[in-house]
Amino acid sequence: MNANMTSVKEVTAEVTRWKLMGLGTLGVTGMAAAALASLVTAYWSDIWRVLRGG
Repeated sequence: MNANMTSVKEVTAEVTRWKLMGLGTLGVTGMAAAALASLVTAYWSDIWRVLRGG
């Protein structure tokens, strides 16, 4: 019985680690997207002028 519980605890710890890594990656991606969006918003007139060639 103890061997089974040890193996269950190992699997549970591994799944918890996967979930934490996934949420971390999602959070970092969200922060990067927010930073990029704020830069585009701040410099939109300059970006649009360069794209139009004016």
